[in-house]
Amino acid sequence: MGEIISASHDVVFKALFVRNPDILRAFLRDILDLPITDSDKITILNPELIPDFSEGKLSRLDIHVEMKNRRFNIEMQARKNGFSA
Repeated sequence: MGEIISASHDVVFKALFVRNPDILRAFLRDILDLPITDSDKITILNPELIPDFSEGKLSRLDIHVEMKNRRFNIEMQARKNGFSA
């Protein structure tokens, strides 16, 4: 049997939600407590946010989504070694 990779791994997290809109829809509904139905359209947007000025910093989101005329920036944050002091 192959190695099991955690969904908190960045690549797995992105692939899980981007390739499975039903899971992404359920995640948004449950975590954000939004009235989202199975028929609501989800649009995956470009995760790169271009700065407004030349000295600005380029930002790359894990997942950038538009749904019901609202945009959601979804980021995975994980720690490897428990709690920090």
